[in-house]
Amino acid sequence: MTKIKAAVAIALLCVSTSAIAKSREFSDMERLARRGDMDAEYRIGLAYRTGTDDVRVNPERALDWIRRAAQQGHPGAIALYGLMLYEGDMKEQSEYWLKMAATNGDARSQYVLGLEYWNGGIVEKDPQAAVYFLKRASDQGLEPAQKAYNEVMEVLHPTPVIETQVVELDDTLAGQTTGNYYIQLGAFSIKSNATTYWDQIKAQIAFGDHEMRIDDQRLHFLRVYGYQAAQARNICNQIKSLGKDCLVNRNKSN
Repeated sequence: MTKIKAAVAIALLCVSTSAIAKSREFSDMERLARRGDMDAEYRIGLAYRTGTDDVRVNPERALDWIRRAAQQGHPGAIALYGLMLYEGDMKEQSEYWLKMAATNGDARSQYVLGLEYWNGGIVEKDPQAAVYFLKRASDQGLEPAQKAYNEVMEVLHPTPVIETQVVELDDTLAGQTTGNYYIQLGAFSIKSNATTYWDQIKAQIAFGDHEMRIDDQRLHFLRVYGYQAAQARNICNQIKSLGKDCLVNRNKSN
């Protein structure tokens, strides 16, 4: 498959700097950071990463402070730390943080992780996972992700098929479990999150007697098997109407 280069530099430009401009403010913030305040650690790290009127750029200190905040669970630091590791040719170390940030909804991390699943590198190639993460990042308006998603879809589906009709299923079709299509409801870094999400979504959508499976790879993919193509698309449309993600795919093992 055609490789797509990640525009990580562009993704990093999207990071809010919250610059600390004055020496007094920086000193006060650094004092809090040294006491373990994760928000202060994050802001000090940003100051060293971008520089201010009073603070020189220092990539090593920036990475160290961002790491401290990330290890305490600061969402912005988790995302930025993963991207900084990735950009700094420490890609193997970045995998854990990128996955955590992507699962938390960070568009930049979803974009980079999606391309990694497409190209192969720190994770094994998985086109379905690539589409999933690039679509999520694209839906958040990240321009490089929108471009990459379109490129991926052009490779996977070079002849676009436009379907505008929602198929209404009758009772006889609704009970069929012999189709070779499945609905992918999400990808989760923690398996219990997939189970929790399934418990929530099945209370809102009639999946019938179809088989739910959590397919364990590097991530846990929540999928429901055994649909005809029209059935799967219809249910996926219902799920999307709730503001949730889903994909319809053909089960290649059938």
